[in-house]
Amino acid sequence: MKKVFTAEQISDWFTSGATFANIKLTEEVVERKLDEASSKETSPSNVPDEGSLQNGNSNGGRLQRPEYARGTATPPLASYEYPSLPITKNRQKLVSLIENNSVVIIRGATGSGKTTQVPQFILDHYNNRNSACNIVVTQPRKIGATSIARWVAKQRKCSLGSLVGYQVGLEKMATEHTRLIYMTTGVLLQKLVVAKRLTEFSHIFVDETLTADTDNNTNGR
Repeated sequence: MKKVFTAEQISDWFTSGATFANIKLTEEVVERKLDEASSKETSPSNVPDEGSLQNGNSNGGRLQRPEYARGTATPPLASYEYPSLPITKNRQKLVSLIENNSVVIIRGATGSGKTTQVPQFILDHYNNRNSACNIVVTQPRKIGATSIARWVAKQRKCSLGSLVGYQVGLEKMATEHTRLIYMTTGVLLQKLVVAKRLTEFSHIFVDETLTADTDNNTNGR
């Protein structure tokens, strides 16, 4: 059914405006608009072809993405002030020794900062170089791995499982962006058994290794 409105009827709809003349709103106009809308939906979208994507948004034929999303670089780190611990004064010397030797043994008193600070020395060293690293620190007990990871994450002012995480048994609090992870020795050994290699980690810190007698009475995994 067609409806025709006069200029006087339309002008009454507005408190102010210009004069309307010879205006007709019919169902044919509505149908035509519906047809135009449906044709736009069925028409191919204006998506750039592969060549234009490569020319406009790529580098060497590859689409650009954030560096750390590739898993090759460390996410930006917040500023961190190292606590006054005995091991802090030897920071540069320790970093140099670790970077220039495949195996380094560090001896220090309990509470000197071996477990919490040395891995962070390496983390910040690679961050300053804009290089990627993936550090794992082993602990003989679950409570040790989880509590230390929480403490380091708190000191770093980051959420647990982001930059710093842990893995004990079947519990894992880590993401693809985690660069410092604490885990039990049993979990690391299981990774070695399954993968036959540990190339996913750039640095491995074996901390507080248990003796054979103690290990028999402790469920490290």
